[in-house]
Amino acid sequence: MLATLVSMNPPSIWQFNIRRYADASPYRVPFPSRLPRNLQRRMAEIVISEFTANSMLFFAHRTNSLLFHVDSRSPGVGSLLKTTCSVDEVCLSDQVEEVGNEYPGKSLELIIRTTSAPVMTFQQGTST
Repeated sequence: MLATLVSMNPPSIWQFNIRRYADASPYRVPFPSRLPRNLQRRMAEIVISEFTANSMLFFAHRTNSLLFHVDSRSPGVGSLLKTTCSVDEVCLSDQVEEVGNEYPGKSLELIIRTTSAPVMTFQQGTST
């Protein structure tokens, strides 16, 4: 667990005790923070800060959880990774002929991973 709720006194202020990985995250803890008033009386609301999103992305990157493996069995793109294809097919060798000439009748594998932790920024009404 990244944060443990320590107290809610007064109820509108949340105080957290960051224990594990606190020294590893490059993001500053924005606590204590005030929750916005529930003016519309909704049953439930979720408040997420940049710290929450960026810490999650940082640790996902650090643990290789943002690693994707694409091969011939991947739906939709698997057939595109063939190095040789027939006239009625579309594959990689249609665009990069050298690959088809060098490795005929093969299929490629792609490993897609982050090189650095993604960062989210929140602005009024949007997030990027």
